[in-house]
Amino acid sequence: MMALSRRPLAWSGKLCGGIMADIRRRGPYYKSDWVDAFLPANQGKTLSTTCFIFFACLSAALSFGALFGEFTDQQLGASETILASSVTGIAYSLFGGQPLAIMGATGNAQTFAEQIEQKQKENFTTKTFVAFG
Repeated sequence: MMALSRRPLAWSGKLCGGIMADIRRRGPYYKSDWVDAFLPANQGKTLSTTCFIFFACLSAALSFGALFGEFTDQQLGASETILASSVTGIAYSLFGGQPLAIMGATGNAQTFAEQIEQKQKENFTTKTFVAFG
């Protein structure tokens, strides 16, 4: 059998064998992936990238939050969308291996929330809270 380094998507023959091989391969570099951002040579790059990602996520959260608020009678609005985006972004950056990813609401999530809200209004007499992850 070929080594996993030559064929990274090949079946290893073990449950989660590819993930474990990837962790062993990237393990020595994991610490530097986080601390290199704070080196003096990288501070300008880190600050500019962080500001860009922050405002990219914030603008999407505000715009989709306003739409969510409109379609859910203000049960789910901009503040909830900002909170959901920040929590999922932090979790993804810690566990996903890619710290600078744009996380947040999309048109698909907005359409889903709108449909759930409409069905809830048609079928239930009590108010329910529309939540998504």
